[in-house]
Amino acid sequence: MLAAFPRLCHSVAYDQRPEALERFVDDARSVHGVEVRRAGTCEAAVRDADIVVSATEILKRPRPVIGAEWIKPGAFCMPIDFDAQFTPEAIRTMDLLYTDDLAQMEHYRTMGFFQDTPMVHGDLGKVVVGRKPSRQSATQRTMAIHLGLAIEDMVTAVQVDERAQSLGLGTQLPL
Repeated sequence: MLAAFPRLCHSVAYDQRPEALERFVDDARSVHGVEVRRAGTCEAAVRDADIVVSATEILKRPRPVIGAEWIKPGAFCMPIDFDAQFTPEAIRTMDLLYTDDLAQMEHYRTMGFFQDTPMVHGDLGKVVVGRKPSRQSATQRTMAIHLGLAIEDMVTAVQVDERAQSLGLGTQLPL
């Protein structure tokens, strides 16, 4: 039997570009029916959040701003921008630190990324099959560093193809 997950009650968002924040808030409401409150600072968006997702440019030498003291006990953090927004100290406060693909993360380390990021505990897949521990208490801070897997690219490619066909754009190539 699957456990019931609580429904997202509210969301808080921040963007350093106010026009991008307005577009996001409008899209969240009109497309997904989610009400989003605008935060005036990154800290205001992160403090007291149960779930923290960061999405900014991916850099070899990031200038992270999310500090350890901003992340409350029990929070789940999901940077989809590698380690660009979370300080190394914030990442070190995580009780559990995983990635979606350990081999891919190690490859990125050899390219100069994740230089100040501690080693992760393993792949999320190992958590799913019970080979690595999942959250053991409601106060554990957890993070899954999202690198992106090819399946997401495939889903996006299908959507791009469908849109192009509906608009009569593109050229079908033989494979």
